[in-house]
Amino acid sequence: MTAIRRYLPGWLSSYAVLYLLFLYLPVIFLPIFSINTAATPKFPLSGVTLHWYEDLPRTPALIDATWNSLIVGVSASILSTVLGILAARSITRYRYPGRRAINGLIMAPLVLPEVIVAISMLLVMLQLGLSLSLFTVVLGHVLICIPYSMTVLTSGFEGFDRRLEEASADLGESAFGTFRRVPKSCAAARRDARRTREASMLERSERTQSDRTMIEIRDVTRSYGSFKALDNASLAIREGEFFSLLGPSGCGKTTLLRMIAGFDAPTSGSIAVDGQPMDGIPANRRPTNMVFQSYAIFPHLNAEQNVAYGLKRLKLDAGEEKRRVVEALAQVSLAGLGKRRATELSGGQRQRVALARALVMRPKVLLLDEPLSALDKKLREQMQVELRRLQQAVGITFVLVTHDQYEALAMSDRIAVMFGGRIAQVASPKEIYQRPVNRQVADFLGGMNFVKAEIVEENGASLVLDTLGFGRVRTDKPKTFVRNGGSATLGIRPERLRVLWDNASAKFEVAGKVVERHYFGEITHLIVEIPGLEKPLSVTETNDFGADDIPVGAPIRLAYDPEALVAMAD
Repeated sequence: MTAIRRYLPGWLSSYAVLYLLFLYLPVIFLPIFSINTAATPKFPLSGVTLHWYEDLPRTPALIDATWNSLIVGVSASILSTVLGILAARSITRYRYPGRRAINGLIMAPLVLPEVIVAISMLLVMLQLGLSLSLFTVVLGHVLICIPYSMTVLTSGFEGFDRRLEEASADLGESAFGTFRRVPKSCAAARRDARRTREASMLERSERTQSDRTMIEIRDVTRSYGSFKALDNASLAIREGEFFSLLGPSGCGKTTLLRMIAGFDAPTSGSIAVDGQPMDGIPANRRPTNMVFQSYAIFPHLNAEQNVAYGLKRLKLDAGEEKRRVVEALAQVSLAGLGKRRATELSGGQRQRVALARALVMRPKVLLLDEPLSALDKKLREQMQVELRRLQQAVGITFVLVTHDQYEALAMSDRIAVMFGGRIAQVASPKEIYQRPVNRQVADFLGGMNFVKAEIVEENGASLVLDTLGFGRVRTDKPKTFVRNGGSATLGIRPERLRVLWDNASAKFEVAGKVVERHYFGEITHLIVEIPGLEKPLSVTETNDFGADDIPVGAPIRLAYDPEALVAMAD
């Protein structure tokens, strides 16, 4: 009572004690009454005897009652637990119309008086022609017990990290295997971590990028009611390619990745991996593995056990499994750290373990869901180099989701830029940076200056345009350029504008005035006002020749190459 009062208000602690007595006093009195000399329960006891226990093996009625009680208790416990698991998983893991109503109906026996539930079930059974028997008694107990088991199991499912469940499925484990292997061990790991706090790769092969399609996405749409997270997306990703899905938050890139992995299904359209349609194939049977944004490292396992998790399903002999785990850890520069517990790993080490765990399965496709976003800048840049080197070493297809344009540019063979559930452009990093198809793509991939222009002349390969700031210019006509009236937009990257020093001159130049200067160590950003332009130009110049010393307000001349001008339709 004193311990309870330390944590609860006085009235609430009294209520808690009374409630516990109400629940457990019958259980306490039952064995006491069993040794009473009287045949009926009464207090105080008439005397003490064990003859009821002595008569038990000699009385057929008591034997039958005890046996039937065991049958009903064991059967009802097993059936209500199994059905409770299925019901709890259905409620917590799936979204469907009427889910809340079904949950309420299942839980109704918890709030209705049991006598009403029992009489209702008896009437239903009589209407169905079921006589009162051991079977109907078991059935009645199961129906009453399911809400209790479901309540406990639902809280367990909701408390179980969904990302670990997806990681287990991604490594080939079935839903039953995941339920059997992970939650109980995770609970033990949490207990061990609490006690601790309280007390104190793979075989190398040449990269074989080819023109053979590894992933084909055809007219895929994913809708949530009236909202389209992905809208008619089509894409072909080659074998051995490092491919990036790039775009702002909410553009559909992670939705697409999860559909490739099998964690979500298209509303319409199809996805094929290595020529095999993925319709209806669950995540644990696909030739893909994923590195999750959170890494989803199993907290109850050490580094090498995490890496070996998926191999257990393959039934390899102990020597082969050990060899593959050691090689995978060495591949990601974690040799010698296999025994380190998950809670003892740094962020970078956890990311490497997640990589090794996925690659040790030797998938045809490795999916990476923003795996570097949680790392600091220096470690992130280091891991970009290592990821690219690793992909070239193992030679399989990597598909990366990221919102960081510089990350995508640094690592990718090709990039798909996405906005609003649609794919805006697919191209190599150089082409997508230097020749964006529209202003939205250009603006997302680094800074770009935009200048309004009027089309004077258009032929098969070039455009002649009039601008207020640059005058009349001729530039290449992009293959994707589709004229929309007589106006267009010209874009030029800040680093393609060059400061002209002293008496230097250029064939193509513009003059203006510095209105802002921003120092960034090795480079300086100058904001230059040009007569005739609505907005100033942004200029990026290295500090080798003193760009950081140009005063605000100083006149300045800028050289440019017409080939650096990108025409985009309005």
